[in-house]
Amino acid sequence: MNSNLAALDPPKERARWAALLSLCLFSALLGRLCYLARPFDNDAAIFVYMGKMVAEGGRLCHDLIDNKFPTVGLMTSVLWRTLGTSWIGYVALQTILSLTSAVLLGQIAGRFAGRHAVMPTALFTLVYLNFTTAVFGGFQLETVQAFFDILAVRSALIAMDGDTPADMFVAGLCAGCAAMFKPTGLGVLGAVALALWVRFQPPQWKRIFWHLCAAAAGVAIPLGVAFAYLLGADLLADMPGLWRQISTYASQTSWTYGDLTKPLVAGAFLGFPMLVRGWICRRQRDASTNWPSAYIMIFAIAWFAAESAGVVMQRRMYAYHFLPIVPPAALIFGLFPRRSRPIPLFAALLPMILLSAYAAGDVIAITYTGQDELPATQFLATHAQPGDAVWTDSWPRLMLETNLRPGARLAFTFLFANYDTAGLDYSRQMIGDFERIKPKYIFLPVPMDRRIQYQLDFIAELMRRPVRRANYAAGWHLIQQYTLEHYDRVGVVGGEVAYRRRPDVAEHLANVPTETP
Repeated sequence: MNSNLAALDPPKERARWAALLSLCLFSALLGRLCYLARPFDNDAAIFVYMGKMVAEGGRLCHDLIDNKFPTVGLMTSVLWRTLGTSWIGYVALQTILSLTSAVLLGQIAGRFAGRHAVMPTALFTLVYLNFTTAVFGGFQLETVQAFFDILAVRSALIAMDGDTPADMFVAGLCAGCAAMFKPTGLGVLGAVALALWVRFQPPQWKRIFWHLCAAAAGVAIPLGVAFAYLLGADLLADMPGLWRQISTYASQTSWTYGDLTKPLVAGAFLGFPMLVRGWICRRQRDASTNWPSAYIMIFAIAWFAAESAGVVMQRRMYAYHFLPIVPPAALIFGLFPRRSRPIPLFAALLPMILLSAYAAGDVIAITYTGQDELPATQFLATHAQPGDAVWTDSWPRLMLETNLRPGARLAFTFLFANYDTAGLDYSRQMIGDFERIKPKYIFLPVPMDRRIQYQLDFIAELMRRPVRRANYAAGWHLIQQYTLEHYDRVGVVGGEVAYRRRPDVAEHLANVPTETP
């Protein structure tokens, strides 16, 4: 990555570059590989389970209820067929995608802004795209989305530079693939439309039109695949209801003035290296006259604005939601007309490297248990039969480890916090599933009240909305009541109590042997 630069630098400068690259690479690997200590965390498990479900003919909204579009399972089904339950495989895949993203984005910056932009862009991407807190798990959709976005950007800039609509078709194709994971993946095309108008000045509407048509044709392929899947799986009729569910989830997110600090904190993290490179290193020894073309600068800023808008539109603005804004921020960082020197870059990136390392230490210290499987998995290995249904809160990992059936379609009671009456609505739906599926075992946390209280004090929506808070607790108590009425306690497994279902009267009578005269 730095071989051309190294050839122009004295040995001491080459050693500095090597040290800086090694430090950034170490930070990136630590930020990803630390999650080997947290196998199949909640988000990763649900995405992988969606892939398994689709691969086996299951359907979202019918076999699983979650705040995701069916295209997520469609895309992750490819990974399921390839990686199965190999946690190392999923972590390695995300690591490879993030490292490749850094290389690709560095090449893009070098091609369109000059050689001085290669290392700053690549190293910024390497550090920030692998920031432990934003990664938040060994397998996340945002990493894959960012990878496809970068592929789209590469083809779009080549298309605008050479006036080649064929490359713009590839850009649309890649953006469409990104949107299969999260709809905000299409945001990059908004930046493309603005950059096209700047690139072809005075306005050459025919050229702009053909580029936009080519991009639309590219997007149409993954969207067409998605439509064909929804049609074939008979899911089209469920989409309005799913859209309302997702919209309610977003619109019912409670905001306070404190939530406005999230974009400010993200802006501070991203802004510090910009300050170092743009202002502190503005003097003669670092200044350069290599300004990129206007449409490149407009594109980078518009791309950043589009991704930022996508984060805000998701309302809850969890740390990992900010991950897709890293690539455009890295491109802007590299576009500064500055010479690339290792010491200023070290000063710009060191705070984030240290924060990421500290967070990685916390991940390992807090989550590593030394157990490859859940305690419930080990229990069910000797107590359950193939085909049995079981239920526990956050059950996707348990289903992946046991290959049993879920006892209810709702995977997480976390969804009880979606809106004010969600706790009651979803718990009643779950009890309806219990009556229909009749799971053989149900696992409830012990002590129950402490678990509920922890969630009430941890989930922001429950802390701020008294009605939602009360209904969340009421929903859990309905599940507990149903379990005690229909199940017998058989023991404590890990931090949960295992309950086995009592035979129904009709089932019991059917199993009673008849007497012969």
